[in-house]
Amino acid sequence: MAPPSPIRVLLVDDHHLVRAGIRSVLAMDAEFDVVGEAGSIGEALTLIERQAPHVIVLDLSLPDASGVSGLTRVRGAAPDARVLILSMHDDPEYARQAVRAGASGYLLKDDAATDLRSAVRTAIMGGTFFSPPMARALAERSSGRDAASLDVLSQREKEVLAGIARGLTNKEIAAELGIGRRTVESHRENLMDKLGIRTVAGLTKFAIESGLVRG
Repeated sequence: MAPPSPIRVLLVDDHHLVRAGIRSVLAMDAEFDVVGEAGSIGEALTLIERQAPHVIVLDLSLPDASGVSGLTRVRGAAPDARVLILSMHDDPEYARQAVRAGASGYLLKDDAATDLRSAVRTAIMGGTFFSPPMARALAERSSGRDAASLDVLSQREKEVLAGIARGLTNKEIAAELGIGRRTVESHRENLMDKLGIRTVAGLTKFAIESGLVRG
């Protein structure tokens, strides 16, 4: 599926200079259209209803919400939009919490100038993006149990797991890998049995913590 053109982006950060910097990065490519800026979750909810953004770039520290509570409210107001977290916090646990709450990636503010456009493209196509330092930190902090569990999967099962973590349907995974949908379903069932994980959220969390899904 081709991405929308242009990709409508909403910026949510309580610092005007940060928003200006993000806007300038996206303005370098006609592929993106910044349809609004908000300094709080309340302002963001109003703009979401008015502008119907495709991607929302969201800071987790705002005057009227902190942590994933703001992300949860944004996701509730715009269930079809992709949400990218843009944060100064480089603790991998923040990224894990954000993805579990429905974010399509976690981008460090220091990396925005180089990675933001790629992150938005990845998110709009259903993928999950992490700043390279965050991806490395997630991989390094993966437990030995997770690494061992990943080793029990076949290469094809790992590919199917990566597709699930990127938000793809069985049909989309089948098309990407050049195999039948029933084959994907079989691999999906097998990897769930091997890992002992039965939910998409659980599989996504595992893929992130094991380093299978990277930015």
